Amino acid sequence: MEKLSVKKFRYMNNFCTYPYVKNDNPFLKLMLNHLQDFGWTQKSIKFRTLHLLKFRNEVSVLWFHWPNSLWRNKIIILKYLSVLRFIYHVLLAKFLGYKLVWSVHNVMPHGEQDSTLEFFIRKFITKNFHLLIGHANNTYKALEEKKLIPQEYVLAVHGHYENEYDQKNLKITRKALNISEEKYVILIKSGGKNFDSSLKFAKTFDSIELKNIQLLVLGNKISDNVNVTFIPGFVKDEDLSSYISISDYVALPYEEITTSGAYFLAITLEKPVIAKNLPFFREHGGDKSCLIFDDSEDLKEKLIKLEEGHFCFEKSNIIEVKNKYTWKNASKQISESFNKLLLNS
Repeated sequence: MEKLSVKKFRYMNNFCTYPYVKNDNPFLKLMLNHLQDFGWTQKSIKFRTLHLLKFRNEVSVLWFHWPNSLWRNKIIILKYLSVLRFIYHVLLAKFLGYKLVWSVHNVMPHGEQDSTLEFFIRKFITKNFHLLIGHANNTYKALEEKKLIPQEYVLAVHGHYENEYDQKNLKITRKALNISEEKYVILIKSGGKNFDSSLKFAKTFDSIELKNIQLLVLGNKISDNVNVTFIPGFVKDEDLSSYISISDYVALPYEEITTSGAYFLAITLEKPVIAKNLPFFREHGGDKSCLIFDDSEDLKEKLIKLEEGHFCFEKSNIIEVKNKYTWKNASKQISESFNKLLLNS
């Protein structure tokens, strides 16, 4: 049997993503389609010892998008064991010659901004991974603020969703929901990571008397206001695009965010967003596509002015923002950075 040794990779345009690209994730699906145009092919290998050994001459890049999904567990001891297993496999993969890449969708996971464990793992990733990819103009600064300085970094801004949400549910109309065509409709999702910020937004909405604005809530109930239409339960993609299409604004009142896929979905469907004054929203459209507020009092004033007709977002400006961010551009940057990694091996 051949003695195990570390072999220098031949030039292979094969990568594996974690999680593996499936058609149920539009972000990953579009990214893969465009990377194929640049000669890259996705392979499927488990992040386990036997697979890392077996495929070391077939796959060159291991690309992580949401690494915390590998150790997410409510049982603490199992979570820590999964972290240790992840660290071991990272070190093994480096030893075997794989190139390790992290797409920094968010510097810290939603709801875990102050987690010591998550910060420690990100320090480990930043030190040991060969490349970090930012999908927003503000990502590198967000990394710097956490003192997470990558070995190599490339900016490949998140693209819009092209035709992924073209399919519509024709049964979803304002008439069917008993919402007047004369009203401004603000869509907001509540539930999971969005619940607290959505609840805070709804409380501000409830605190003022608005006759010409209807809040359309998808998910958990957050208000009993008569000017709130509530759609409970899970919403399919074709239904989500339909609800956005009948709305005038999409509310994204995050307290913290590095990259927002929901924002790119809104501009894909050519809708402006209502969002907190965060770097991401300022740097990816600003007043061309965002109604930005500072705090609850400022939001209250903005909603009153919105009802009075003081805000008008030109569709041409939103389309301009939309066309600026494409997966073709992002994939070109990613492909070039992958090629550089392999050529410098």
